[in-house]
Amino acid sequence: MARRGKNPEVDWPARPDTSLALNRMGTFDWDLDSGRMHLDPTALEVLDLRPDEYDGTSGGLRQRLAPAEAARLDARVAQAIKDGRSHYGAYVRTRLRDGTPAWTHIQGHILRHPDGRPYRVIGILRDAAHDPGEPGAAGEQAEGRRRMTGVVERTTAILAHART
Repeated sequence: MARRGKNPEVDWPARPDTSLALNRMGTFDWDLDSGRMHLDPTALEVLDLRPDEYDGTSGGLRQRLAPAEAARLDARVAQAIKDGRSHYGAYVRTRLRDGTPAWTHIQGHILRHPDGRPYRVIGILRDAAHDPGEPGAAGEQAEGRRRMTGVVERTTAILAHART
């Protein structure tokens, strides 16, 4: 394969795994039936997990997610599955080994049997520290608006009921 460019260690054109790794994008493969989840070395690096620390399940990621973030991500995935969608994505706040906060973006493609039952999710997990603006801010703002709308709707219903 021809090599060119400044870094002689990178083939031309770069292989997909090289492109992903250099951009701190790891991959995951989640078997929904068994619960097993494979993270490639870059995904482990983004989450600051050593291979011996990771148990090979989605639960093994929780040591890097605050409980509220884990619940929000679980809800996003569950809603995508329930709605019959083939994709989902989310920005989540993670914590590195030393407690430093980080942003991670997760995007998954849901595979389904012909009857529609989901059986596998294949996706990417990437370091979102260099995303333009504030990573996840749009999702937080939208979530804040949904919460405020719910509060307003409940308050309106309570006031309407009290008035009658």
